[in-house]
Amino acid sequence: MDDIQKIRDLKLEDGSYLWKARNYFLFMFNNMGINFIDLVQIKKSQFSQTEYDENGNLVAGRISYARNKTRGDFSIKLTKESLGILKHYNVKKKKANDYIFPFEFENSEKGMMRYQQHRKTVNGHIKKLAKLAGIDEEVTTYFARHSWATIGKRNNLPITLISEGLGHAEIKTTQIYLDSFDDDALDDANERITS
Repeated sequence: MDDIQKIRDLKLEDGSYLWKARNYFLFMFNNMGINFIDLVQIKKSQFSQTEYDENGNLVAGRISYARNKTRGDFSIKLTKESLGILKHYNVKKKKANDYIFPFEFENSEKGMMRYQQHRKTVNGHIKKLAKLAGIDEEVTTYFARHSWATIGKRNNLPITLISEGLGHAEIKTTQIYLDSFDDDALDDANERITS
């Protein structure tokens, strides 16, 4: 969570590539570690229970989508941070089939090549964010997903709940995913047990 907060706290120029990359990263983290391929395909029609303020900003709602990899269905209540991010993307003014984020995803061979280039570019910017934040780990879009799961584990959420949130078909996958507790967490646990 400390690394996520460091990324949140960075002072970035609005509209810059780093600012946009942070928006994508934090949106993924806030929505149960949504994969980047699912993020780029979000359309206005996937929002429900929406409420807007007098300025046209989305202030409440849910996002529903089928995970690209497993086709598992998700319906996630938008967090305060997600809503803050969405204020920059004029959700209310978009048409039902408009993409929320500026990627214009196309499910074709050419479209997938363009998507992979977008992901590579965004990951490059996220790595720069990590460096600016003083984070020594390899930080990419996937880090948002892994962080969501790891923080859930550290908060003693049931592994079945974490697994469902990640959209894993089997709990075994989630267990493998979460077996990477870092030394600091284990050292802290040992300190608390032995003191």
